[in-house]
Amino acid sequence: MFSRSKTMTAAAATAAIAMGALVLSGATAASADGWTTYQRTVPFDGYAAVTAFAVDPVTQTAYGIGFSASGPGADAIVSIDAATGATDTFYQLPPTGYVMDVQVDSDQRLLYIVSTSDDFSAGRVTVVDLDTAATVATIVDPSLTDAMTMTIDPQTHDGYVLNGGSDTGSSPIAIIDGTTHTVKGTITDPSLVNSASLTVNPVNHLLYVTNDGDPSHPQANVAVIDTVNRTVVKTITSGVTWPYRVAADPSTGRVYVANQPDYVELPDGSYSTTPSSILEVDGSTNTVTRTIASPILQQATGLAVDAATNTLLITGGGDYLPGQPALVSVDLASGVVDTAGSFPAELSTFDVVVEANSRTVWTLNGVFDGTPSVSILGLTAKPTTTRIAAPDRFSNAVEIAKAAYPTTAPVVYIATGLNYPDALGAGAAAAHEGGPLLLTTPTELPASVTTEIQSLKPDTIVVVGGPNSVSDSVLAQLHDLAQTVTRQGGADRYEASRNIVAGAFDHSTTAFIATGSTFPDALSATSAAASKGAPVVLVNGAASALDAKTLALLQTLGVTDVTITGGPASVSPAIESQLKAVYGSGHVMRLGGADRFDASATINEQFFHTATHAYLATGSTFPDALAGGVLAATKSAPLLVVRGDCVPTPAVGALQAWGVSGVTLIGGTASLSPALGTLHPCS
Repeated sequence: MFSRSKTMTAAAATAAIAMGALVLSGATAASADGWTTYQRTVPFDGYAAVTAFAVDPVTQTAYGIGFSASGPGADAIVSIDAATGATDTFYQLPPTGYVMDVQVDSDQRLLYIVSTSDDFSAGRVTVVDLDTAATVATIVDPSLTDAMTMTIDPQTHDGYVLNGGSDTGSSPIAIIDGTTHTVKGTITDPSLVNSASLTVNPVNHLLYVTNDGDPSHPQANVAVIDTVNRTVVKTITSGVTWPYRVAADPSTGRVYVANQPDYVELPDGSYSTTPSSILEVDGSTNTVTRTIASPILQQATGLAVDAATNTLLITGGGDYLPGQPALVSVDLASGVVDTAGSFPAELSTFDVVVEANSRTVWTLNGVFDGTPSVSILGLTAKPTTTRIAAPDRFSNAVEIAKAAYPTTAPVVYIATGLNYPDALGAGAAAAHEGGPLLLTTPTELPASVTTEIQSLKPDTIVVVGGPNSVSDSVLAQLHDLAQTVTRQGGADRYEASRNIVAGAFDHSTTAFIATGSTFPDALSATSAAASKGAPVVLVNGAASALDAKTLALLQTLGVTDVTITGGPASVSPAIESQLKAVYGSGHVMRLGGADRFDASATINEQFFHTATHAYLATGSTFPDALAGGVLAATKSAPLLVVRGDCVPTPAVGALQAWGVSGVTLIGGTASLSPALGTLHPCS
């Protein structure tokens, strides 16, 4: 929550942050490493700005201070219902004075509105019934001078109102009795200079106040106050440069303090900043235990801790600060700073609240750009990640096979690991017949592959591709490892695909069609096809029609429904029209996307409506996904192809929509970087 002059422009508001005039208090929240699922954004229609907000967890309603588009002042407390998105005027404000903050005491069903006079000399706290919008009390007291912001003790229900001070003057704190709604005392101390925010630690019941002494910050500190004796028991200065926001973890009692960056005004009127840092304070010793920093953490205007997922959420980015994601998360176990799941980058976020019981995140947006809104997001724990990796693609396929078939398998498929065309459709065939897909060089069977085949004890080995792909000498080696060894090849990749399908499938009412020119679409379809007991048939996607042999294969299988994987650039619209003419428009479905990653998510979301586990493989090369698709199929789980350095937004959305709790990365760090271990979302 922050103070704002009634006539403050966006530019002036930005400058005011630099001077410490915008005062924020710690957002109450509650969370192991979490990520958010974006749900929707609701605008504060009819208001030019909404400068602070609070959330009632009982009714899932947010309350904001609304500044009218037609006037200079704050006009009303505006409510937004999370369930319906409906906005309404909850409480009309008086025409004079400045409204600075709003806080909710949900247990007492009360809303506190903090305001000050036009000349910032006399403060007032209005107490409003949350259920009836009736005024319960209007608190006016000499100790309420330049009332700026407030926090509420969740146990005693007492309120602590921070009064503004000059750069050298004190910022006294008025204590409001939560029962009588009267001022019952004050807290003053030399350390309380130009205070910015405050919060009550629900574990140790101490009050933490950030003080910056702006502009040169000579007295920057975090004051720790005993609320019983009303005295400062410690001032924390280590690592404190410009302390701004503060939030407490209701589970561990740790306190998190955001150091605000210094601002430099540029000739065009914009501002450059040094990155923010977050200080972690041990609530038992009140000492700084670590500093958290990251290049993507440029500014922290809002903090909220979710105890359930051990995550700190931070706002202050988006369009307002393009170098920073709109919503940032910190895994408090590891200190890793990352983008907090899916969130529209075009929004400018300013404050955040976590509502623990409903697992809901609220952000206040558009404070400075004239388009105020609230975004509502779900909050879940990130899936745990494991990795299957080996020194090379051949031994990696062996490790994948061990995970899929830990004992024996009736059949093993063998394909070259050096090129993809012959093998693209083999994954679905291998999964259908109940065996893994292993890789070889064209001229020699790797020792690790020989050992794995011996362990699996298959009756049959199917070699995919002609002698140029897998030589006769490798075929001879395989004859020593199984009773039956067959080769499924052809004059080209399309004939090889038809032969693979004909050899593995006697009947299937569904078939997947994929281009044989590139690999991502076919690999994304492997597990989806296996879920339907269907083959993946490779075609010349650039052609104007399917050839007669492919149509004959589909007819022989008894196909009645066809899924085209990939967009028009992969499989031509002419082929789609041809298939619709044969099977009917309602029996031909195209699943594509803006790119291979989007298409992969689209394909898998169509056939997997829920999933507890998922597999990720790089979409840049083929071997990991080729063998990994069989593993995913054996687990009835989706396999998504992703970027090597981050998880694309469509994949993040799919994992969240499925409710995935575990993810297996297929491939080493050269294929999927260490950032994938934290499921780092792409910007």
